[in-house]
Amino acid sequence: MKFKLTEIATIEDLNSGFMTKFPFLKLEFFKKGHGEEEPSAKRDLLQPSTSLYSISVNRKVDEIEISPSTTVAELEIRMKDLFGWHVQVFRRSGKVWLETTTSDHLTLGELNEIGKEHSTPFEEDKLIDFDYD
Repeated sequence: MKFKLTEIATIEDLNSGFMTKFPFLKLEFFKKGHGEEEPSAKRDLLQPSTSLYSISVNRKVDEIEISPSTTVAELEIRMKDLFGWHVQVFRRSGKVWLETTTSDHLTLGELNEIGKEHSTPFEEDKLIDFDYD
């Protein structure tokens, strides 16, 4: 997935494209960064309607490529270095979104698969009974 920074692109626009590729992950943007394996402060959360251009430090870099083999840490660092964005990846688990604080070493593909596994309803009819006699 490639994302091109434009003057009218919003957090919601980027997230929409990101979630098309990774439906069990989402990006949240914050006013301030966070430490390694620390959560971001909810009070610093930016609204989805926020213009990415308005929060970009470097407006000369206009494109970022994101692939399933990109790790969470690489994505967060790249967005910080290229644009000055404080981004945190969240993973879906059932009906809730979990902030990824200890899984930054995983790739987006791996994390998306974990989100899928944790969000797929359990089907009892697929259980196999074993007879131990």
